[in-house]
Amino acid sequence: MAKTKALDHAPDKAGPATQGDQESTLPTSERAVTRPADILQFPRSDSARRVSAAKELQQSVGNARTGQMLAQVNQPASGGITQGSQPNGDIEPYQAPERSFWDSLVGNFIELNAEETAKIQRQLGIDISISPEPEPDKPFLTGTRLSVERSYTGYQRGMPGISGQHWELELPSGGQIQTAKYRPAGGGYTLQQGGAHHIRMTLFLSTGEKFTISRKFAAETPEMRAQQALGNLPNASYDSFRGEMEVQRAFAKPPGPEAAGKSPSRIVTNAPNPAPMSEKGSPEFVTYRVEGRPEATRFQWYVKPLDWSNLPDTFEGNPKVETAQGPAYDLGSGAQVRWPTTVRNLFVIQCKEYRQAQGETGGAEELGEATYVQTVLSTEDIEQVERLDEYLERVDELAVKVKPEQRVPIQAVHVDAETGNAMQLRLFIGPATEDPSRIVLLDLTPGLDPDQHSLEFGGVTAAQSLDDFDSRNNYPDGHIALKIAKNDAGVPVLNRSFETDGSSFLGSLAGGFGIVSLLLGVGALVAAPFTGGGSLVVAALVVGSAATGAVAGGLSLADRLQKAELDETGVALDVLGIAASLVGGGAAVKLAKGGPAVLVASTSTRYLLWTSFVADGVAGLLISQQGIQQIADVLEDERLDSDQKRLAVIRVLAGLVVTGGLLALSYGDVRSVRKRLRSSLGEEVEGALSDPGRLTLSLLDDPALEGLAGAGMDDVQRLIAVLRDDPTTLQRLARGQGNLLAGLRAAGGDSADHLERALARQRFGAAGIGEPQIKRLFASLTDADIPGLRVNALGDSAIQQLRLADDALAAGNATAAIRHLDHLGPALTPAERAAFETALTTRHGTTDLSAYRKPEALLPGGKRVAPDGVAFPVYYGTGNTNLAPDRVHSEGLPMRGGNLSLQDHVEEASDSAFRGTTSHILTPDGQQGAGAWADVGGWVYEIDGVGFWDANLALEGRRKIAGGLGGHGGNLMRGENEMSILAHVPRERIIGAYLIQQGPGTRLKVGEFVPNPNYLPRSRK
Repeated sequence: MAKTKALDHAPDKAGPATQGDQESTLPTSERAVTRPADILQFPRSDSARRVSAAKELQQSVGNARTGQMLAQVNQPASGGITQGSQPNGDIEPYQAPERSFWDSLVGNFIELNAEETAKIQRQLGIDISISPEPEPDKPFLTGTRLSVERSYTGYQRGMPGISGQHWELELPSGGQIQTAKYRPAGGGYTLQQGGAHHIRMTLFLSTGEKFTISRKFAAETPEMRAQQALGNLPNASYDSFRGEMEVQRAFAKPPGPEAAGKSPSRIVTNAPNPAPMSEKGSPEFVTYRVEGRPEATRFQWYVKPLDWSNLPDTFEGNPKVETAQGPAYDLGSGAQVRWPTTVRNLFVIQCKEYRQAQGETGGAEELGEATYVQTVLSTEDIEQVERLDEYLERVDELAVKVKPEQRVPIQAVHVDAETGNAMQLRLFIGPATEDPSRIVLLDLTPGLDPDQHSLEFGGVTAAQSLDDFDSRNNYPDGHIALKIAKNDAGVPVLNRSFETDGSSFLGSLAGGFGIVSLLLGVGALVAAPFTGGGSLVVAALVVGSAATGAVAGGLSLADRLQKAELDETGVALDVLGIAASLVGGGAAVKLAKGGPAVLVASTSTRYLLWTSFVADGVAGLLISQQGIQQIADVLEDERLDSDQKRLAVIRVLAGLVVTGGLLALSYGDVRSVRKRLRSSLGEEVEGALSDPGRLTLSLLDDPALEGLAGAGMDDVQRLIAVLRDDPTTLQRLARGQGNLLAGLRAAGGDSADHLERALARQRFGAAGIGEPQIKRLFASLTDADIPGLRVNALGDSAIQQLRLADDALAAGNATAAIRHLDHLGPALTPAERAAFETALTTRHGTTDLSAYRKPEALLPGGKRVAPDGVAFPVYYGTGNTNLAPDRVHSEGLPMRGGNLSLQDHVEEASDSAFRGTTSHILTPDGQQGAGAWADVGGWVYEIDGVGFWDANLALEGRRKIAGGLGGHGGNLMRGENEMSILAHVPRERIIGAYLIQQGPGTRLKVGEFVPNPNYLPRSRK
């Protein structure tokens, strides 16, 4: 049977506007306007005649009644709430007016298209005003009161009048609420539901036309926001939390000169720490002097701000210079200097000491250096630091109520219902020290005023303690979400969520004590308490010569390293673990004080080796002589218990991080480097290495070195280049990831990124992914500019989700692909995931998933438009034998190309992303409709609940006329009544399939119906 045209490419809906364009047998001038529908007899292009006719009819029925009736436009017969929505307390249910002859006019108002709507909206100067104004990508919080009004920005004279208006509010459930006032009562409403909201205002013009403008925004409940924040929280222990707070205090309130103890030299000052900031225009100065080595005859002073932003190149006469350790202000020479207190910051004061014989003109011998950390804070900052001291004292008093080994952290978040702010709560739970039969819950959240908040709760069980916390906490109106993870203290795993209705507000200390902005400059050194940080990153520099001129025994290679060119690597360490190790090794610290000091490249500071700390392949720490002396003084103080010593050592370590007094060595067994390398690389390769090369490779642990068995010199040199390119690669290689040698040879380059990608490909292969699929996935990851480090960091679960998403795209299943990519979680950032989706769908030659996440079509000229509505139902016909019901009902209709142009679609572009559907299976004559495209033996699928675009409406006046004639026309395929939909239709949106059979003569007829067992009615979604 012959087809009229592929119904995949799109007809126009029949409607009043189309009927009105049909020609009458009477001349236009003779047509009488005696009833509302008569206005539509005039062609739409004759707008002047339509306006005149509308005015005539209005006069005939009376202007007063006209305005009243126009206010009753286009309302549903049932009124009230549709689609199962729940009414908003501020919305008055709509009561349907009685039907009248006027309704025939109202129902036949002509809907302006998008372009006409935009134009008339500008000319009338009308818009929807929402106050407060929605912010992009930032949902409102439920409980917010919105004011909604029709706003005016400038009316142009001569424009048609507005005869009526109609407001609709679409709630997240999908329903609509309408009111007798045709807008929210009192011009506004209070948000009560989380999700997407859509406000629409339809205006009726005196010309017989109407148009709709709309505003969209999102809302979320405090519970939604709390649950989202809870998922991002770490599960930090009490010791970690307490250590983090101590690090914060150490940066805000560094120890004074007395902390230097018995160090060879120290910087002294009479200024308080922190020092109060002086007002601009009247600077005050802090004076520093060095109590140094007796043999020192010359000094050089520098100041290094932690935060360089907004600081000039010359500060109070002190020029900014480059030193071996980075930029600094040069304070000059002499035994005493001064520094102004006009800027709020943390400063490292450094004094280098030199010895130069009298009369000598050559270079002086550098003896060492002294450092001091000084903070300058505002009066408010200092008050907050004082409150921080009080808070930490209170924490220590409360913490003893639960035995140290049984303090279980509770991950918890409070969201304020008024502000929407989310704050991590610091809650701990465990058996009571005095009565183990009771469970104690401690609220140690920074900023709580003990006069307004209960800090201790309890019960016989953990659940009862949480109930007590629920009933007696005094947090402001909002929501708390919390969970207890699996632990060794016997506290059961629990998840709770409850409302709060306290009247008090948190103090200014909450969430960082007001000094977090100062600490942000620390960057990766110390994370703020909310992030559960506690880690620091220090530079591990390969060791040079010893202070005595002899090689340090613990760091000795077979050759002396006094003049070696030294390399820099990066090692991540846990400051809390270091402190525990040092406290536990008190006797060893005393021995270390007398050990040989070593020099590190580009610094004159003497360091002592600490080999008792082992974590993530780290074999030793280099701690400055001054630092080890400070630590020894703490450990020798008999007035401090073990917890107090640990906190004091943490404060010392924090200072050493800032001053560069703490470095790390992470190259395995430092006492047998050459032996280890020979056993893995062989005599020949190991013998050809330089000392810096040996040290670089020795940073690898034994499993990684064993992976180099059989490597040639080229392989080894490539690995050395990789480690120098990105020293953090050491941490991953130290875990023995993949076949290192095979990865090196497959890397195709000397950068860390090349090696990371090669090792990641091994992991993809080990996960059972075939080479063609690996090639496609990695090409897409590369196209998305995702670094090899991020790719190699993907977990096994994330790798499987990528494979499943690729399989889904190969099958044309956008729904499944989106589901698997969303299950990646934090493995990829949202931006990385979006870029990867685009790259992967491009390689599959199909539609970008962003078109399914947020459906949009392209009009001529590039404008993007959302769907015109949701279809209930539409029909799609196909004679493709690969799209039989058994497959379609199981997998849905597959995706097509990546072209989102509606014009290209209706002109039958092969790469169109759309399908064409109709509102009927067959026309009464059996010649047109979805069944005509399916033809005999084909299938027509009944679809509901998907977004559609009216191709005729969208392309009206937009299609550029070919052939050099100029001008624009409408859709060429107007007669097919098409509604275009995205090609992939999920199986749950397919009601079933109709078989098309041969009817009488040339007609077609609808045969059997095959229901889809996977269909989900719209109300159940």
